[in-house]
This record gives sequence, structure tokens and C-alpha cells, in this order.
Amino acid sequence: MGYKIRDWNLHFERDRSAQWKHLSWVPIPNKQGHGYRKIMSEKNGTSIFGCWHALVQQASLCTPRGDLSKYTLEDLSLLTLIKEETLSSAIDYLSKNLDWIEVTDNLDTNVLKIDINGKPKPSDGSILSNTILSFNNRVEAFKEELKNTINYPDTMKKEFFDYWTEPNKSKTNMRFELEKTWDLNRRLNTWASRDRNFDKKPVLPERRLKV
Repeated sequence: MGYKIRDWNLHFERDRSAQWKHLSWVPIPNKQGHGYRKIMSEKNGTSIFGCWHALVQQASLCTPRGDLSKYTLEDLSLLTLIKEETLSSAIDYLSKNLDWIEVTDNLDTNVLKIDINGKPKPSDGSILSNTILSFNNRVEAFKEELKNTINYPDTMKKEFFDYWTEPNKSKTNMRFELEKTWDLNRRLNTWASRDRNFDKKPVLPERRLKV
């Protein structure tokens, strides 16, 4: 299943926000209208409303904004720190009773190839902005990019690779693909700074001078 916030541009974009490529905030309507009252009349209304705001915040980080269709329910649970069953119940209510969320049958992986204005992204050679490949091909692409880095021992890079390519349960995304931001070299630098063995030089045997 894929998810989208319906009428995102109408409700959550303003002239100012539309000019920015990345948002650190999202304008939330403060009108407590029919939809709000309908949610709050439910026994789990506060839970539904909380899930709704968490999904809107996450959708504001997507490209194009409002489109969550690259994420599975499990992914959204990891990103929002909300239990899957709680999110599922809220999404079901928001889509069927209020039509605030659009649910599609399949994950829209092509969403990663579209910019904020809905236009195709130019390829810059990086894993995250290239055309979407199969999961196994993306693993190999990550391995190849990691292989081309320098100044790091192979043992450390293997540990880094094993950690960041761990798949989610549905095997649609790797751990690093679920990060809000990603820069391989910066992540490697951070990893190396925490690796106790990285800066240690091997102890050479004592050499005796010939007499």
C-alpha cells in the first residue's frame, strides 16, 4: 500500500513554503472544523489526530511534498515512532471517513524521481537520486559506491555496509534509505570516529641493532 495526503498544496503549502526546496516546518491549519470534531468524537480520537499530524510532518519532508507512497506502513512506523497497528487504524479512518489520506494499491517508487514541483529529477550519479532499481541492484550500487571510498580499511567498510544495508521486513528499503538525510562520506567519517580500532597503528616488533 502507498499513502498520500490528499490536496496537499491546497491545505499545507503557502507562497513562502512553495519557494523552499526543503522545509523544517509545515503550516498546519488551525481551524477546528467538522473533520476535527468528527475525529474527536471517536473513542481513539486523540490517537487518530496525533497520527495525522505525524504523517503530515513526515509528508512535508517528501519529494514531492505530501506524497508518502515510497514508504510502507512499517517504514512509517519506524520514522514516526508510532506502532504499526495504531498507524494502520488511523490511516484507515482518515482515508475512509474523512478522505484526508489517499491509499493506493502499490508503492509508488517513481516518486523518488520527481522534484518538489512534480518535474523529473536530473540524475547526479548518486544512489538516492538515480532511477529506482530493484532492491538487490540498489544493494550492489551501494556496495560499489562504498568500494570507491578511500582512507578506510576494508574491515570497517564491511561492518558499515552490513549495518546500513539491513532491509526492513518487507525488503523494500535498506536502513540508510529510511534516513531523512544521507551523505556517505560524512557517515563514514562519523563511523570511523567511533571505531576504536580505526586510528590504532599496528605494534611493530622491537628491532635490535647489529653490533
